[in-house]
Amino acid sequence: MKFLIDKITRLSLKFRAVTLILVCILMGFGVIAWTRLNQELLPPIEIPQTIILTQTSGMTAEQVLKIVTEPLEARLSQIDDLINIQTQTQSAIGSLAIAFNDFGLDQVALQAEIRRATEEIWLPLRSLQTDQPADYIQQLNADVLLFLAEADGNFLFQISPELWTSLSDEVLIQVLAYMASQQEELASTSNALQRLVDKEIAPQLLTINEVVRVEIMGGESLPGEEGVVAEVV
Repeated sequence: MKFLIDKITRLSLKFRAVTLILVCILMGFGVIAWTRLNQELLPPIEIPQTIILTQTSGMTAEQVLKIVTEPLEARLSQIDDLINIQTQTQSAIGSLAIAFNDFGLDQVALQAEIRRATEEIWLPLRSLQTDQPADYIQQLNADVLLFLAEADGNFLFQISPELWTSLSDEVLIQVLAYMASQQEELASTSNALQRLVDKEIAPQLLTINEVVRVEIMGGESLPGEEGVVAEVV
């Protein structure tokens, strides 16, 4: 190796002109390559997988597994291009499915096929799908509304003003009388801020179509108050 380097050095010194010409040619090729070569620091990479998230509310993990996860797995397994399907089920979130496929496939077309497959699965809807939801409320009597209010203390607070006006006078009087007769029980784990969040803020957030779930978590107590303060996340 030392002998070869010595020979190259001697030839370069002996033929200086040829050496300079070769150096100039190599530099020219380097400049041309630098200006024409397309370089990307972060080239686009398509990961051969698709994530399907199904959100649920008010269901146990076993219910989510039977109603959502298992039908989703069964339908996705019918797609030939998918080589593996991994699922996770949680009562607080819902169902998370990851569908894997081979490299080189048209990911956009495959995701469109997966979307069509998920639309074929029957899933429990979060709200009534109708152009006139007031028609359903008008058909409910006071006993049904009071039953729903007993099951969910925020139910009556989530009714929009338009739906309130659609109630008959008889039903409206009974519901308002029920609300007026209710007394807040001040438990040791409740304070003014928590009641405000439970009865005012949380129901208003649930009226937003994009909001699926509102979770209330404990926080620090206010000065002079004992108990847990609710924090909306």
